[in-house]
Amino acid sequence: MRKSIDQTKKEFIQRDLESVMSSPELDIRLVCALAGDRNLNAREISIVEKLYQSRKDHFYCDILYALTYKSFSALHAKTLWEGVLAHRKDLQYKLGRDVGLSVATHDYLENVTKHLNYCTVIEEQKLNHLTTVATKDGLTGLFDQASFKRKLNEYLDDKLQTETELALIMFDLDNFKKVNDNFGHPEGDRVLKEIATILQLCARREDLAARYGGEEFTLILPKTAFEHSQQVGERIRQRVEDYFKEREYNVTLSMGLYHLNKKSYISSMELIEKADQLMYSSKTSGKNRLTSENM
Repeated sequence: MRKSIDQTKKEFIQRDLESVMSSPELDIRLVCALAGDRNLNAREISIVEKLYQSRKDHFYCDILYALTYKSFSALHAKTLWEGVLAHRKDLQYKLGRDVGLSVATHDYLENVTKHLNYCTVIEEQKLNHLTTVATKDGLTGLFDQASFKRKLNEYLDDKLQTETELALIMFDLDNFKKVNDNFGHPEGDRVLKEIATILQLCARREDLAARYGGEEFTLILPKTAFEHSQQVGERIRQRVEDYFKEREYNVTLSMGLYHLNKKSYISSMELIEKADQLMYSSKTSGKNRLTSENM
């Protein structure tokens, strides 16, 4: 019965991945990446190139439509898009903060170029969705590195005020290069998405999982005792090992866990470096293991 449940999960993951890989369309997530909110992955670069080749100058019309739900002429769309990006940088310089792509777009088109007679009001649920996807990794759906670092600072501020415990786990996929080299990058993308799904299944509602970069992931465990954070890490490591046992290739995790007690406090960068060093220790000590330390 257990095997049947695991097999069902694998089938759902595979269907989800195939759905993502076969939908080459310019959505808000891609638009935010094109604006510089995050780096495009190899699959997204391929999608953008194909869309540009097929749409030519109308490609910029599609970008503006994704942001405003309004049509613009191909003659002016590219210039308007470049104006939006420049306006966003100008606002950031003047205000000392990034107002985001959506706000910059509507302000530029409504108040600067007068191309919008009124500002489109987006319902709260859709606005939350736009805010969320702009902070997510395009392939895995987890938080990206920039968002993770911002969130980690918030978690540490909360820890300082409430004097609670906190743990950070860094993960690196063992021998991932062999998967890409021997089976191709689409298969490598599939593996990354499956790892992300396992992380989401193991994480609690209050935890935060992110793709740190490449084949490296991270998990923040707020208000979590040292022993419990070790259990979470071991559960993830074991599930990944079990999940890929029947594949033609072997995928495991080298993990580093650094835990802060109630009275302990270090900066976010120091915490990342500590967890990263422990992860490297796991990597050099044989891989497929969790190395942890309690401060």
